[in-house]
Amino acid sequence: MEKQQSIQWQPIFLSAAEAMTQATSQRLLHRFLLHHHGQLFPPTVAGKQVRRVLNFTCGCGIWAIDLAKAYPHMEVVGLDIDPQLIRIANEYANAAGTANANFAVYALDSNPPPYPPASFDCICMWQPINRIPLRVWPVLLRNILSLLRPGGFIILTDCEIGPTSSSTATYFLTLLRETLRDSQRSISSDGMAVTPAIFFPRLLTQAGCADVHYTLLPVDLGKQQSNQLYYHTLLHLLANTQAIRFLLQQGILARKEIDELLAQIRQEVQAPDFCGTAMLITSVGVKPLPALVKKIEDKEVVATDGTVN
Repeated sequence: MEKQQSIQWQPIFLSAAEAMTQATSQRLLHRFLLHHHGQLFPPTVAGKQVRRVLNFTCGCGIWAIDLAKAYPHMEVVGLDIDPQLIRIANEYANAAGTANANFAVYALDSNPPPYPPASFDCICMWQPINRIPLRVWPVLLRNILSLLRPGGFIILTDCEIGPTSSSTATYFLTLLRETLRDSQRSISSDGMAVTPAIFFPRLLTQAGCADVHYTLLPVDLGKQQSNQLYYHTLLHLLANTQAIRFLLQQGILARKEIDELLAQIRQEVQAPDFCGTAMLITSVGVKPLPALVKKIEDKEVVATDGTVN
């Protein structure tokens, strides 16, 4: 049995009102992701062969609910550390009538997890944003992988905002990156990345996954897009409730200052010459079968002592 490791960090919890705002953003971002991916699972994951799915950091549960509706044979479990988001997820599930989707609060430092080892065929994390600091990821992935059966899939997806022609948006993102770095919550040592997306392949490889691969889709968030989904997605990515709460907690900006910045960003991104970019990254890894794990370990022994048994 794989041993769970304790995780110690200070998460950001939302109020009821903040959770509703966050849920609205997550529903919009979910539509945005589906618009680009065209499907709930990456092409390398055969949904019909998956029976039990764990949606870790599920937020308001919108992806898990859509998955449960699309695949009635699946049992979909959503876990999140925030009680308000789980409350909303359960309300959404009841309204959608998805009896095969269930949601529960799970503190990341809980030991052991609420499910037996190797009890899921697929584990997904969509848009974990900046809630999880770099130092927590290795332990978190080891704990998550203990819940995945050998041969099962782990899927990580997020969207990293790139350069934009909005000077205020650039200032806001720079401020967020620097604050994440200075508080040791940044996923990158230089603080340039707001989300962990570009590090997913490395994190999965270091966690011991096999067949790690990723897809990277460039996203045009500029004004030339006739679909207003892009414009609203950019605003929700910038005005992420947890990011704003984080800046307030760190004492970087007052609420009035943040509201003024966001109002200025909304004005700038509506300009006819506005241009903005983002990267949508999905990484997939497979939990190795026991025979493959032993083969890899044997190779590591040979590489270490130079002997062959």
